Amino acid sequence: MNRPASATASTNALRSRAESLRSRSSSLNPVLASTYQRRACELELELWVHEVRCGISPIDPPLAA
Repeated sequence: MNRPASATASTNALRSRAESLRSRSSSLNPVLASTYQRRACELELELWVHEVRCGISPIDPPLAA
């Protein structure tokens, strides 16, 4: 399935931001690191919802909590 350019750009931006927050969290104090990791999880969930709404098969579906 071809992805619309805007859907691909949004997907890449969300994934990149989540990865960036996760990698930066390793060098922070535990309280701030936890906040960064939580936001990364929120972005990954947002990414999943975006992909489903756009009709894109999600690459990594979120795990059940």
